[in-house]
Parts: sequence; structure tokens; C-alpha cells
Amino acid sequence: MKKATFTEKQPEYRYFPLADGNADVFIYSYIGESTETTDESETTVYEYNMNEFRVSQNLITEDMVKANPMKYLEYTPINPPTDHERLEAMEQAFMELVSEVI
Repeated sequence: MKKATFTEKQPEYRYFPLADGNADVFIYSYIGESTETTDESETTVYEYNMNEFRVSQNLITEDMVKANPMKYLEYTPINPPTDHERLEAMEQAFMELVSEVI
């Protein structure tokens, strides 16, 4: 979760389905507003606690987010290990097996 500021009010969430079966999800929790003044103008700034993540559309649907957006304010997706990480783990397990035999 992080803090973000916008010049426009935000919805509780945004859910963007992607062609690869994933979705980009943005959750916004309103904190408050303030006014920023420059030499030329005044701008209202809206502050939010915010979370953004990419997740499989099968794991978290838009209906799930719509039903309770704040449930996902601190959500962190579990990323599967990369092929490189899996190969390293298998090599390490193999070396441990070989060292037990010797």
C-alpha cells in the first residue's frame, strides 16, 4: 500500500482485464483533500491510500473486487517462481542427494 495524490476524485477501485488472462487492479481509499497554491492557480488535491497489483482474472474477478474493494487494499499477489528459480532449486536438491550417496 502506498499514498497517492490526484487532481480528480478516484473510484473505490479500477479493474482492467488484460488479453493474457490477467487483470490490473487499482484500489483507492480516500484520506482527504487539500489545496495546492501556485503563483498562477489553486488546485484541489485528493489524497488516497492505494494498492495496485496484477492478478489472474480467474483468481480475483471484478465482481469480487466490486463486492469489497477494501479487502484488497493490502493484497499482495503470490508470484510463482521463475523458471530460473525452479532450476536452481532442482539443482540444489540434486546436489544434496548426490552428497548423501557419496
